[in-house]
Amino acid sequence: MIKNLLYFSGTVTILLWFLYVLTFIIPFKVYSLEVYVSSSGIASKIYRDFQEYTNSMNSVSKKHIKLSSITKMEKVIVNEDYSRLILGMKETEKFLKNKLAPKMRSKGYNISTIPLGNGIYLAYLSNFVVRPLVDVTKETLDHINDKYPDYLLKENLTEYTKFLKQYFSPVDSSRIAQNQFYISKNFLINFAILPYTTSKFMLVNTFAADYITKKDDLLKLQGILSKYNSTSIYLKFETRERIINLRILYRRETK
Repeated sequence: MIKNLLYFSGTVTILLWFLYVLTFIIPFKVYSLEVYVSSSGIASKIYRDFQEYTNSMNSVSKKHIKLSSITKMEKVIVNEDYSRLILGMKETEKFLKNKLAPKMRSKGYNISTIPLGNGIYLAYLSNFVVRPLVDVTKETLDHINDKYPDYLLKENLTEYTKFLKQYFSPVDSSRIAQNQFYISKNFLINFAILPYTTSKFMLVNTFAADYITKKDDLLKLQGILSKYNSTSIYLKFETRERIINLRILYRRETK
């Protein structure tokens, strides 16, 4: 009898340790939703709606989710215009603004650099803005930019120019191709075809809903934001997903 109890106790102990270890390695997907609003009043209304929804969640989801307080921050607001295109590249401020741009200006290029946020800048030929013959999208530009290295490696400027004529006038196709080839060969960097981009700093109200454990809850919170989608205010949100383990959630809950 005592031996059986010892076996049972040992088995339970091993099982508990096994489950404890599993919490460190079991993959678990969580979502975060960051909201940026220019209006303090609208930000407060959205925040209250988020609070009402999180209070209505089931006990498990409600226990995990974390709603931060509203704070003010300076954010870079980026606008992209696909009806006008530029030649440029995105990199860190240190490389573009402090190294590449001065070097290219010394060679006669008109270079502008603008912030895109998180320490990333866009450097582009400010005197080289073209309009495509057809409507283009991000996918269109990705297709063109993916094809470019093949033409460059084969030094096939003529065929690349011919390829670009599907999207641009003959004159613009020739200018784009010649500039891209020259920049790639002389500065050892590739300038891609990108939408005309502007940016500005704006003071916004921001808060985040983190550790959202269900996709359905994420969609419901995004649905709340759609009610406030107005042209009179700046309202944007960013969604992120990441893989964590259950132990991370456990540690956060016990703090």
